Amino acid sequence: MSHAPQPAPGTLFSQPVPAQYRSAFLSQLFGFPDATHFESLVSNWGQTFIVEGNVDGWEFMRLSNQGLYLYPGRDPARLVRLKIDGSGFDERIPSHAAGIVVTCVALSYLHQMGSDQAHRHTQRLSDYFVRLPCAGQISRALQGLF
Repeated sequence: MSHAPQPAPGTLFSQPVPAQYRSAFLSQLFGFPDATHFESLVSNWGQTFIVEGNVDGWEFMRLSNQGLYLYPGRDPARLVRLKIDGSGFDERIPSHAAGIVVTCVALSYLHQMGSDQAHRHTQRLSDYFVRLPCAGQISRALQGLF
């Protein structure tokens, strides 16, 4: 019997959420109506900030610390051009990193609208992305937005 390698204790990791469980996943994390609002915010901000690269279809990622993020397309390593006028950021970055930025912006907006869950999820996502090789790009993209 073969087992997949397990991450070291305390290591944060992400795993995809199958399409059939996405609605329940968001409802569990946010409740109604924030779950529906969150998904549309991610899509709208993605259309605004991702200026090169396909943003049709978003993959949902569950974090081991009970956080989440979405990224555009099917390949998390595919480069997209992310341009954010508010921070002066304009670079090609991996799709998953662009998705983390867009997810942070959507969560911030939800938090400003009164969602306490959104604030907790922003912190969980931050705890995850600071350990990634692309953390510097993500931080630069978010700089000045919050």
